[in-house]
Formats: sequence, structure tokens, C-alpha cells
Amino acid sequence: MKDVINEMHDYDKKRDASSKIRGFIFQDLLAIEKLISGQHEYLLSEWIEDVCYIDKKNIHIIQVKYYPKTSPKYDEIYKELYYDYLLCELENIQASLYLAIHKKTPVTKQKYQDVKNAIEGKKIIETTEQSKIVKEEIWAKGEAEGASVKIEAVQEATRTTEEVAGTIEDTVEVKIEKKEIDKINIKDQLKKIEDKWERIKYVIEILGSENKIKKFYCAYQVEYKEEITKYREQVSDVLYEYFKDKIGEIDLDEEEIKDILLGTALLYIQEGYDNDRGFSTRARNKKELEEKTLKLFVVDNSVIISQMWMYVYASVNEIYSELEEDASIEEDILKRYKQLFESTLIYLKKLFDNDEGRHKFLLTITNSRTINFNDVDLKKEIKLLIENKNNFKCYILNCWKILMNIKCYNFGQYIDENIQEYIAFNLPNEVENIIIMGYQIPGSESRSVSNVFRKIHECKKRPSKWYYRGKHRGLKSYTWDATDIVSGDEEQAIDKISTEERFYIECLECIKTDEQMGDLEECNKCIFGKRCKIDGGEKGLW
Repeated sequence: MKDVINEMHDYDKKRDASSKIRGFIFQDLLAIEKLISGQHEYLLSEWIEDVCYIDKKNIHIIQVKYYPKTSPKYDEIYKELYYDYLLCELENIQASLYLAIHKKTPVTKQKYQDVKNAIEGKKIIETTEQSKIVKEEIWAKGEAEGASVKIEAVQEATRTTEEVAGTIEDTVEVKIEKKEIDKINIKDQLKKIEDKWERIKYVIEILGSENKIKKFYCAYQVEYKEEITKYREQVSDVLYEYFKDKIGEIDLDEEEIKDILLGTALLYIQEGYDNDRGFSTRARNKKELEEKTLKLFVVDNSVIISQMWMYVYASVNEIYSELEEDASIEEDILKRYKQLFESTLIYLKKLFDNDEGRHKFLLTITNSRTINFNDVDLKKEIKLLIENKNNFKCYILNCWKILMNIKCYNFGQYIDENIQEYIAFNLPNEVENIIIMGYQIPGSESRSVSNVFRKIHECKKRPSKWYYRGKHRGLKSYTWDATDIVSGDEEQAIDKISTEERFYIECLECIKTDEQMGDLEECNKCIFGKRCKIDGGEKGLW
């Protein structure tokens, strides 16, 4: 079967995971779930279809769709799946086909006529989208009643499939003579057709028939999935249940272990997208994932760094998946955030390749007081990271939003690598040497600022600006005491603060992140300006 799968991939070699913007993480989560839940020989993403997995006799082909606000394009969905079905039939491969989908209202298998109309290019009436099995208002009535209706919907879909199966003609269809010669010609022609939809049209015209549409209808299934946030939790649970008895005792709680497991699995799946690799290196299998995962849980300090990286990897994926879920973010903006997401992982991975980079990262994203890494072992480092997870998420969102505002889609583009103690940015139209951080802890803002001040005060080259979300803002001096920074008594004339010791705290009130990542701001009129947009005060750094 491997040779056939390779040949089918040759027809669609231009498939590329990067072309999928909304639903990218959703697809990876589904791949993880399928890989862990079954006994498959191997699984591939973006190979023939979004996800496919193979056992000894069958190929399972899954088209993955994520619609937080739009309606499915069923004509495209069913034409693609029908095309896959016909190619498998041409190769005498038994195929199971699935539509794994999320949209605002649950989706069940449609009526045969709707699917047939979609394949034939006829209009599907919106009111029949759910095949009149499930009405949207019924789903909204409550969990108990909704569950009952869902059961009825599945039963009705099963009855519909059985009815269609009963009408399939039990005859061998021979559309063209000299079948073997035609098979070769068809495959040669497919390799010549560049446009995907032209290939699909060609295959349906040459190999399709009403009887085959019926067979396809009986062969495909619909899997409705929850929104990304909930689905992520479900997949984390699946991973934890599979590995919890294999990893033994470890000084981490259940949720922390889940994050490490998910980060490991996501990285393993995403490494398979490299289009320069052949089948043998792109194929994923459960045994290999298990080996990679269990190496992270041996009783050895050397693996803690890998655990930390998996935790960070999972967290950055989680942040981006939440943007995917935000229906208010337009596709072109989400596409840019995906570039920032990918470049962030590349940059952070370089930091984790050595102790200095990892310490630089931890100093930047934590609200802790002075950190003497000579006295901090790896177990304390991972605890420090976990304790600051929310602050890290805020840090990433702050960075992404500011970079998005200035049309920079490479996370590391403006980072000053000459600064070794923290992650420093030199942004255009802004003063040199700024540090972007997370948030001042609500209810403990003064303590947060004081702690960070003590930590930064010990750096050899201190930042001229802090981007630090919270209530404290304004011009400060590194000559002051930590308590003076937040006491409210530190207001002084700018000319009385030494130029060399000045720094300014940007509160980031004018840079919105909470459910407003799609609304861009003009940094030149706020954080890059010479005066504070909120209180009108002069920043005194120019």
C-alpha cells in the first residue's frame, strides 16, 4: 500500500500545511487523537488529505474543517472527498472517509440528495444543511435535550445511509475498455494537471457515476468536534490517560504533565510537515511518539530542559489556537499571526539550546525578584516557568500585538542580541533598548513592579523602557529605591532626573489584547509617542 499512497501523494504534492490558516492547530490536535487512540501502522498530515492513517488493510482519509463563524463550503468538501474515494477505488484500496468538522452548531451526516447535489455542483439549500435532522434552536435548549436530539440525529443518519446502501446496484461498472491501459493513462494525466480543481473535475468525469456517489455516501462519516479550547483539553486528557501509568513518579502535577505531553505530541506532528522529506520520515507512528515522550520522564535532571521546552512549545501553540478560535480576527490578520507564531517558536528554541538563553528567557517573562541562576537548579527553573505561565502568555500577546501593529511578522527581527541578560527589542521609531514583559499581577501591581525593578537593577545594561501591562506607568529613575518606584511620591521634574538613569514604564493600556487582537493600533500615536496618550505626561526619553 505504501507505493500506492506515495503515488496518490504525487498528484497533490503542492499540498502545504501553511496554506491552512484557521484550523491549523485544530488539525494537529485531531492527528494526535487519532495517533494515540488507534493501532495504526502510520499517520500522515497533508498527504493525500488533511490527515490520513493506514492500517494493514485500509486507509482512513480525513478532511478537517474549522468554521468558528462561516458556513462550510459543502460543494468543495464533498467533491474533494469523492475524488479521494474514486482514486482509492481505482487502486483497489478499501477506504474509510471522514469529515472532521467544527462549526457553531453541531453537524451531522447530510441527506444523500444534498451530498449528490454538492458533488454535481448543484445548490444546497441552507435550511437542509443539517438535513433537517437537527434544528439549531433545539441544540441550544440544553445539554440533556440536546444529547437526546443528537442521538436521534445519528440514528436518522444511519437509517439514511442504510436506505441508500439498499439502492446500490450490485454490478461491476466498466466505463471504459482496456481498464489497465486506461488506469495508466488516467494516472499520467493527473500528474500533468496543475490545478487541483481541474484534477478533481477530470477524475469525477472519467470515473464517477451515480452508483459510485451512493457507494461514497455509505463510506463516509462525519465527526463533529468541539471548539479548539475544549478540544485541546480533550486531547490532553487522551494523552494523559495513555501515558500516566508509563511515566512513573514525577514532581509535577497532572495539568503540568498534560502540557508537557501535549507539547511533545504537537512538536512530533508538526515536524512531519517538512515537504522536503519523503514518506518514511514524514510518516508518524505511535511507537515513535511514545519513545520520544517517555525519554522526557526518566529520573534525570538532563531531561528537565526538554520538559521545559515542551511546556513552552505547548503554551505558544495554545496561545495561537485561541487566536484561531477568535472569529473576530480576519483571515489576513490571522495569517500574519501565524507567521509570528512560527517565528516565535524558532527564536525561543534557539534560546533553549543553552543555559544563557534559557536564563535570559526566564528573567524576561517572570515577575520574580532577583534570580541568581547559580543557586537555582533545573527543578526550580521548571517550577519558575510553570508559576509564570499566565505571565508568559501575556508576554507573547504583548509582543505579537506590538509587532503586528508595526507590520513585523518575524518575532526575532528587532531583538538586540548584544543584550545577554534579558530579551531586548530595538523597535523602529522608538527609543533603543526596551524590554517587553507580561502583566503587573492584579491586586499586587506594586509588588510586581518592585520585584522587577530589583531584578533589572542588577543588569549591566538596563532597559530605557519597560512595556509592562498594568496600572503603574510613567518616568522613573534607576537611582531610586524600589519602594519609590511605586509609592506615588516619586513625581519630579524631568530635568531633575539624571538622563543616564531614566527609564519609562508603558502601561500598555492603549495596546489591546483581550479579545481585541484583530484591532490594530498606531504605535506612533501611543507607546512610541513622546507623551503618554492616557495622562498626557511627557516621557522624557528624547
